[in-house]
Amino acid sequence: MNIKGANNYNIYNQPKVQAEPKSNAENQKKAEPQTEKAIKIITGLKEKSSQFDLFAQRLEEMRKQTKASAEQYEIQRKCMLIAMRIMQGDNVPHEDIIYLAENAPELYAKAIILRMQKENPEDHKRVSEDKKDNPASSGEPAKAAAAPEIKAAPESGASESGGDSQD
Repeated sequence: MNIKGANNYNIYNQPKVQAEPKSNAENQKKAEPQTEKAIKIITGLKEKSSQFDLFAQRLEEMRKQTKASAEQYEIQRKCMLIAMRIMQGDNVPHEDIIYLAENAPELYAKAIILRMQKENPEDHKRVSEDKKDNPASSGEPAKAAAAPEIKAAPESGASESGGDSQD
């Protein structure tokens, strides 16, 4: 079984590959491209991370803006409801009248001017929140004091003129 060249083949008739000892310089040359690839990957991840952080900041800003606009729309909704009740001639809580005068003075004036007289006005529950929840009312007591005076004049004038002609 001494066949010439038999040592170069294994049992599957494939040539044997002998490992050549590699020098340290060759290992460094092969490691450099891998290191460069790793650096590129890390740099890419850092860029993606900073983009993600920027996206998260923008998202948080949009949430704050949405919350602020939702609060403003809620104030407008309450003011419209209060003004509608005043114009219909219903009994509106004093706190709601002050809330309307502070948050929408033009709407308050129009509601008082357009107020109709009713024989049986409905009593409504309070729509506005407490003063501690309303930052606009805490700093301006002068407007709150003026609101009842404006309301009192049209009511006394409307009851003297007789409410039958306004329907």
